[in-house]
Amino acid sequence: MASKTDDKLVAELKALKEPLGKLEKKLPADLRANALKGVTDTFERTRNEIDRIDQQWTVAMNAKQSAAKAARELIKRVRASVKGAFGDDSDEYELVGGTRASERKRPVRKPKTSG
Repeated sequence: MASKTDDKLVAELKALKEPLGKLEKKLPADLRANALKGVTDTFERTRNEIDRIDQQWTVAMNAKQSAAKAARELIKRVRASVKGAFGDDSDEYELVGGTRASERKRPVRKPKTSG
């Protein structure tokens, strides 16, 4: 995704093309139109490559997030199946990452106030 700054820079480089053509004989060789074209082409090619890589990165991140979601759903389904088959206080449920019911902290009940 090209930034506004990059677009402005390319526009400025292209705007210099005509004036440099008229002044070419009075300028050093490294400031002539050929040098300007080379710098402009390199900059645009590099910017396009960055955009392409950024798009690939976005596709890869979306794929990773989808895979992570599928993995979390699978874990949830496995735990629910083991909990249903063996109970929530079983060793099997603990083996698949569940917290046994007997290991859960008991809720603290506040005494009723009279009044």
